[in-house]
Amino acid sequence: MSNDRPVSEIVPDLIRRFLASSSPTSHPLHTVARELDVLPVCEYDRVYGLNGKGQVVSFKAVPPYDLRIETSVFGRHVTLGYAVWHHPELDGLRPARPQAAQECAPCFGKGRFATSPNDPCPFCGGLAWWPPADWMKGDAA
Repeated sequence: MSNDRPVSEIVPDLIRRFLASSSPTSHPLHTVARELDVLPVCEYDRVYGLNGKGQVVSFKAVPPYDLRIETSVFGRHVTLGYAVWHHPELDGLRPARPQAAQECAPCFGKGRFATSPNDPCPFCGGLAWWPPADWMKGDAA
């Protein structure tokens, strides 16, 4: 399904929907999402999500939140994969697969595991591939 709305409109709508559908007692990230105006997407060592401009950000789940624009290729790759998986209207943010990309080994390039087909692979964010070999060395733009 194609969406002609800009990301700068879609993400704020998703943040509002997330906040309207949860409460501080029903979702552990509700308060931080409200305070930072972000859409939480996935959680590893930090919480990863999108700000209202569609930029990938990371932050701590509890104060001090230490909000930052995510610069690691891994952080951006997996967050965008999760974001598109859970919010198809963000398909315009799906990273283009470079020629040198590698198939995601843990999910065998499927983007999910057979044991949990409704969830994206946590190693590739559901994209089924990894950026080129130096993907964890920071911003390789």
